[in-house]
Amino acid sequence: MEDFVTEAALYLLERLDLTNAPTLPSLSEEDQTAIDAHRQELADLSTCGKARS
Repeated sequence: MEDFVTEAALYLLERLDLTNAPTLPSLSEEDQTAIDAHRQELADLSTCGKARS
């Protein structure tokens, strides 16, 4: 089951596109930095998943 969940998560992450995701103008700089870090982490995880395949 764990392999299935891992593969399902990788499938979703590989197709997740946040390129044009709107950002709220009221976000603080700290919040925006955190969001950017999370986006980078998702991109890194997607890359790792592709390399694993």
